[in-house]
Formats: sequence, C-alpha cells, structure tokens
Amino acid sequence: GKSTVCRLLLNWGVRSGWEPTFVDLDVGGFGGARVRAGQGNITVPGCVAACPVESPLEIEPEGASGSSLDLPLVHFFGHTSPGDAPELY
Repeated sequence: GKSTVCRLLLNWGVRSGWEPTFVDLDVGGFGGARVRAGQGNITVPGCVAACPVESPLEIEPEGASGSSLDLPLVHFFGHTSPGDAPELY
C-alpha cells in the first residue's frame, strides 16, 4: 500500500540521480510508512522526522538497505495525534 509506494518513489528518485528526503509525519506511532527492516517509522511516537535517502531501499520491508535512514533529523512534537495540538503540528 502506502509504504510500498513511498519506497518506490524514493528508489526512483535515488536511481534518477537525486537525493530524495523521506519525511515521516506520522506522529501516532508504528503504523506509518515502514521503510526499514524491523522498524515502524524512522523514529519514536510523538515525533516528526526527515532524512535523506542516499541508496535504494528494498521493496520488501524485511530487506532494507543500509542507507542514511539511520540518521534522521527528528523534532519532538509531544503528542500522538496531530489533532491534540494542531497549532504545533
């Protein structure tokens, strides 16, 4: 579904010579786009994060590559729903 489309678009960008940025806006926890093996999002619940993608990601979540997704820029939002504090989100 959404996670696969996200990985496909990131891979297309990398293979086209770009360095796309993956932005994780799912503050609710581990139900968002899965782009790394064994992980939910790229950070913990209550945070938004972004990170550059320097190498292609595997399409299947259990075989993610060693890209820069290990070094995200993270901002602590403090809530698990954007509706809890929409002025901050």
